Amino acid sequence: MPSRVPRPRTRIPISSHNRRAEIAVKQQAEQEKQVATRRERINTTLSLLATALALPALVIGLLTYFDQKVNEEDADKKEAARVSYFWQIDTSEGWGSPSKYLTVENRGLNPATNVVIAASPKFGKHMVFNLGTISACERVRIELGKHGAEIDEIASRLEYGMYFTSSTGQIWYNGERAEMEHRNKYPRLDTDFVEFWKLEYITESLDACA
Repeated sequence: MPSRVPRPRTRIPISSHNRRAEIAVKQQAEQEKQVATRRERINTTLSLLATALALPALVIGLLTYFDQKVNEEDADKKEAARVSYFWQIDTSEGWGSPSKYLTVENRGLNPATNVVIAASPKFGKHMVFNLGTISACERVRIELGKHGAEIDEIASRLEYGMYFTSSTGQIWYNGERAEMEHRNKYPRLDTDFVEFWKLEYITESLDACA
């Protein structure tokens, strides 16, 4: 019988096996990198889409906020405009007669507090009439008596204006030559003529308040 010669087994060199393993690992890493990149792109796209969808809501919210703010400021100014002051004379004594009353009216539905009529000097403090709180729908009239001519003389040299605080906590100023405007603080106050001269009040209720 012919003798059998064993077939040589196919053997893969160790170096070749290692290269295949390295290639497989690299391919796996590349696939994982591609998957991660796709996920990142998808997340970025979703984030941009969410931002794009949120922007209109944000814009609407901001517009609503500013519109509400403007409406509140308009309402505050309208309320403040219902508080006024003026000097009164007794026409029976002639148009050239001195002022007889200082009158402050609050035709609003909220009280005006810390009401001060102040003559503003160029320097230093302000000579004032301190009326305190004027209730809603109320008129306060101060009798100037013999001091009317003196007040008129001061008013001819210095500008008078009214400061008060509204129900919203805003400080307002109403000058003789300016419309109602905000102020950050009250002026430095000097002698209170009401207290110094012991002037008397007359308080009256008003009609047609709003």
